[in-house]
Amino acid sequence: MISTVLIEGYRGLRRFHLDGLGRVNLLVGRNNDGKTSVLEALYLLERQGSPAALGRILAARGESLLAAVEDSLPRRRSSLLDIRHVFFGHDPAPGSRIKISVDPKRFVEFSIALRDAQSRLFPPPEPELTARLELRIDGDPPPPVSVAALTDSFGWLPEWVELSSKRWNPADRPSSQFITHESLNGTQLLEMWDRVALTPAEDLVLSLLRIIEPGVERVAILSQPRSGAKGSFIAKLKDVNVPVPIGTMGEGISRLLVLAITLAQCRDGVLLVDEIDTGLHYSVMTSMWRLIYEAAIQLNVQVFATTHSLDCVESLKDLEERHGHPLTIQRIDRGTGQAARLSYAGMVAAAHHSIEVR
Repeated sequence: MISTVLIEGYRGLRRFHLDGLGRVNLLVGRNNDGKTSVLEALYLLERQGSPAALGRILAARGESLLAAVEDSLPRRRSSLLDIRHVFFGHDPAPGSRIKISVDPKRFVEFSIALRDAQSRLFPPPEPELTARLELRIDGDPPPPVSVAALTDSFGWLPEWVELSSKRWNPADRPSSQFITHESLNGTQLLEMWDRVALTPAEDLVLSLLRIIEPGVERVAILSQPRSGAKGSFIAKLKDVNVPVPIGTMGEGISRLLVLAITLAQCRDGVLLVDEIDTGLHYSVMTSMWRLIYEAAIQLNVQVFATTHSLDCVESLKDLEERHGHPLTIQRIDRGTGQAARLSYAGMVAAAHHSIEVR
């Protein structure tokens, strides 16, 4: 498992360190202090600097350039992904660098450089684009893609990201997943379900869904999938004769469905969840944490999650009493350069002053 993390030059984190990490880690702190940035950095590390992973992060935050600002970009292009904002200070230049490292020597590094005439860019820049900048990707283990073309305004064509991702062998992808509000489209979730159905992992999915709806007996997918991450899933409920769409049962159960299916894919890997309590009533959080912890032990998964909710923190009391210290609570304050590891009792006391309660 990851026990320490050092993040340098990523978004608002000039140099930020976390240590004493455990099986389950809850990141707390004020808005815009870098909780999600820590998750993104870990995702990039676990994906070995994958262009597809970086592209997903940029797209999720809406970080794009209008085509009009890039003089050499044909009008047929609607937008470019804008990589400037992942670099500290939002104003990178040749020599700017991001490095994410964990113990003992594993790391990934992104840097901006002037294009070398000998560089073997992937994909090669299109004839109508004059690419004088490049994004270099380094790491240990070495990433499959080491140099990517950029436009002069630090833009990255979505087509380039897609082509770069094809250099990756799916069999080599790490079993780590990142859940955000909009993560996972319907196709991705259905592909994950195909690997879960009729396996022991299906019991985990049902157990988590029963936290909200105890009557769930089975889950299946429609023969003609609908759009959306949850629109294709139906459930058999006790004493109900017709299948019930998962979406009918509310946002909370849909959130647990995504969480459960994703967790089941992370054997020997890392699960990253942004605002884990979204859509969940405080009364179900204790059961959620218990099942996540038990599944993490069973599957050898390390979990990192963020929250703004005092209810989410206080729901950990039962887990603390049953298992001692199975998780860490890390307070993120980018101004300090170091995450503060808090005890459960200390966190509850500080939460009234440091965490938004909702």
